[in-house]
Amino acid sequence: LGDFLRSRHDEILARWEREVSRMRPARFLSRPALLDHIPDFLRQLSDYVTATRDKVAAVPPQEFPIVHAVERLEVGYDLDEVVAEYAILRECLTTLAYSERAPALVSGELPVLHRAIDQAIAASVERYSRTRERTLKALDRISTAALGVHEIEAFLPRTLSALLETTPSIDSASILVIQDDRLHVKAAAGNALQPGASPSLARGECLSGYV
Repeated sequence: LGDFLRSRHDEILARWEREVSRMRPARFLSRPALLDHIPDFLRQLSDYVTATRDKVAAVPPQEFPIVHAVERLEVGYDLDEVVAEYAILRECLTTLAYSERAPALVSGELPVLHRAIDQAIAASVERYSRTRERTLKALDRISTAALGVHEIEAFLPRTLSALLETTPSIDSASILVIQDDRLHVKAAAGNALQPGASPSLARGECLSGYV
């Protein structure tokens, strides 16, 4: 089965791409964004099946499904659409094996394959749900921080506090506001430069000015 997945890698991907391109959010993605980490996941899947056959200790691939779930959330996929991508991948490789009457169709490694795909789906669902919940909490806190605040100088620090409280991967942040055609730090949290602690930036100067 692992050999089949490797030798038919491109064809399985082509079938998968053709099917998922019909999904609602996929229609707006470029080809690289559509494929995302699926080719890497398929390669890891074949390696995992082979390792199991050879009785080599291996862990089912979950790293790419976790990253894939977060990136799909960012481009507007619903959770059921993320799950559907893996269901389509499973169907593409099994129907290809069936159409060719490949020995892989009756391989004793099939349960290993299905278990690995199921675990990839579980990892994707868990990360998607957790990230979406964190995002909604951040938006809710930012909205709450804005209530009753009429001055931007008072609102910006509250916005950054809400961001840091709900996004563990961020430990510092700053907000720069354009005044007199230059960027000035108006709010900061964590280890970022505090207002007045750094010179202003011109547009196009360093990364912040370029953005």
